[in-house]
Amino acid sequence: MLRNTRNLLIYSTLAENRFKTSDKWQEDYSLSELLDQILVYYNKFRTKDSIKIESLVDQITGCKGESEYMNVILTELIDNSVKYGTIDAGVKIKLTNKDHEFEFCISNGIVGGVNFDMNDIRPFTKFHNDLSMNSLGIGLFICKELCRKLGFEFTMHIDEKIIKFVVSGGFKK
Repeated sequence: MLRNTRNLLIYSTLAENRFKTSDKWQEDYSLSELLDQILVYYNKFRTKDSIKIESLVDQITGCKGESEYMNVILTELIDNSVKYGTIDAGVKIKLTNKDHEFEFCISNGIVGGVNFDMNDIRPFTKFHNDLSMNSLGIGLFICKELCRKLGFEFTMHIDEKIIKFVVSGGFKK
């Protein structure tokens, strides 16, 4: 419920063109530690029947920016993968560091076909047919728009029964 409220607040800020970053909110943070904290949270609630999350994380420290926005992007992508991924394929996460550039990749198995592209990601649009899932349909839209506003690249690849989202870009030192 809190995440839905946060997402609606972020959405309204983006939709009304009020999104701004500010030097006064800039902080130094570790992208790898941020990801580790998110994964600890998800692992707390795992059961033996839960989808398995595998991760390979490079150390990325000294990032400058508003870590809360990156937290939103990572959490939304991980949450979608856990909710909609298949048990047999699991969720695979990789965070790599290449000369002041980062790349966050997350992939999961999909049931049936997913027939949308990045241009189809718009607010309040669900890309699944499972009505039992609690979802507003704005998570991917928020990820896409935050990445665009922060100067990150946000891409999606679908290959047979695997969907992969990639967030990449430079980080300020």
